[in-house]
Amino acid sequence: MASITSWVRLEPRSRDADLLPGVEARLHDPLWLLARQRQLGELTGADAGTPVTTRTRAEVARVDAVRGNSGAWVPLDPDRTSLASSVLAPALDEATMRPPIARRARGGRHLLRLLAAAGLPADAAAVFLTHFPLALDDAARAALDDADLRFFRTVAGRVPDGDAVAAALGPLLATATAQLPADFGIPAGRLAAASDACRRWLAWYATFAHRSASPAWQPEQLAYRYDIRVATAGRDTVLSAPHDTDGAVRWYDVDAAPGDAAQRTAVSIVSTTLPARVRYRGMPARRYWELEDAAVHWPSIDAGPGDIGRILFVEFGLTFAEHWLSVPLDVPAGSLTRVTSLVVTDTFGVRTLVSAAVDLDQLRGSTAWRFLELSRTGAVSGPLLFLPPAAVSLDGPIEEAIDVVRDDVGDVVWAIDRTALGADGKPRTLSTSPGASPGASGTPAVAAAPVYRLGPSVDSSYHPYRQQLASDGAALTLLAIPGAPVAVRADLPARLRAHALPSRPLRVAIQPALARSPDGAYHVVHRRVRSDAPASSTPALAFDVVEEAP
Repeated sequence: MASITSWVRLEPRSRDADLLPGVEARLHDPLWLLARQRQLGELTGADAGTPVTTRTRAEVARVDAVRGNSGAWVPLDPDRTSLASSVLAPALDEATMRPPIARRARGGRHLLRLLAAAGLPADAAAVFLTHFPLALDDAARAALDDADLRFFRTVAGRVPDGDAVAAALGPLLATATAQLPADFGIPAGRLAAASDACRRWLAWYATFAHRSASPAWQPEQLAYRYDIRVATAGRDTVLSAPHDTDGAVRWYDVDAAPGDAAQRTAVSIVSTTLPARVRYRGMPARRYWELEDAAVHWPSIDAGPGDIGRILFVEFGLTFAEHWLSVPLDVPAGSLTRVTSLVVTDTFGVRTLVSAAVDLDQLRGSTAWRFLELSRTGAVSGPLLFLPPAAVSLDGPIEEAIDVVRDDVGDVVWAIDRTALGADGKPRTLSTSPGASPGASGTPAVAAAPVYRLGPSVDSSYHPYRQQLASDGAALTLLAIPGAPVAVRADLPARLRAHALPSRPLRVAIQPALARSPDGAYHVVHRRVRSDAPASSTPALAFDVVEEAP
């Protein structure tokens, strides 16, 4: 008669949150070590062959164009220009500086440098100081603070006015053969050299003084949006970065999608290398009786009975630590690489074709997200490796910063000035006082007697956005508060998309960077960086206020 008693399910279950007894290996218990190896299948000898060589075949396609908000592709040579300098065209418009003393002084100083490099004597440079002196009218001088006045007194009389030089000499030197007038004051023998120096200066000053906005910056979204075109075989691949917010070009920011048909072909490479074992800090020792370095104390990781994530992490670190090998592959910067095959040869001469995880997922019918791989549509085959044409950059101090804060009580979104460029070209930290009525210099006005205010009392550095309905949907529109001072800000967008603003305070800063491209050239770019703003009080829209005299 058959037995009616049988095991339906065997399931180990730990009732203790401490993982110490299960992962510690005591030196006086070798039988425990052997039993643990047999339990984990390490004595079966199924993986006796050790990989000694690998052969990797891949297709490498270079980046050839970039596209911003304009919709037109701009050619890009990844060997000469970094992607950051192409996407992040100078985003700071120095022409909006009020008054632009720094721009005018720097332009004049650079003109004197070009004249000196052309071999002109000092008296020739003095001619430009006489014709184009750096001066300010009374209204512009009254708007300067103490630091700006000190800067103006330092440069006045020492450098010419760059704006005045460009306005006067631009029409005169419009052609390559035009020269300065004979009565300008330059000796006849130096007139041609001075004209060539001024012509080179005009070309430089046009890009220095009138910087346009970044082609990839979307003001309504407060984010960068750009596309990268890669010349792959038969059909281009477009790498889109719809969620990049700080201007840094990273491989995991882009999504791959098929582009237009192309006649270009990708370059096939074959790389035969020696694999190396992946090592990480605190991993188990490779030999039986080698002592661990105690860099990571695995038993200190606490996990409850239902904490599957930590249990799997410990199991992966202790059991499968020796199962990973790294294979070096040299690819050029600014390229998209697709690995076509990987063949591993072990110590017994057996060659094994290693299938990609994406191929195994397709066999199982899975199209889910994959770790360490570009997100892509089904029309683009993988696996893909994107190496951006990045450049080594050195970030400078923040030049401008604006906080975007929600005011749920007033049903308004405030754009608050925090840092701005002064007339001397140096950043200023603005001190704002919510709820105070500012005077001419930005400080609260002093009233000799109580004053009744019908409208709200808001500092001039606070710019309100209210939600309004438009033909393309709801958006936040920049408005002016009746009775409050109006400060014109050319860099503030007229509209903001509501979904682009998080619920927490947001800071958008403009930061310069000195980037070095792969060819060794240096580029100065200004990028906008989004970050969390520190919590600050927002002004209350108070009406019918009586301001008491001090």
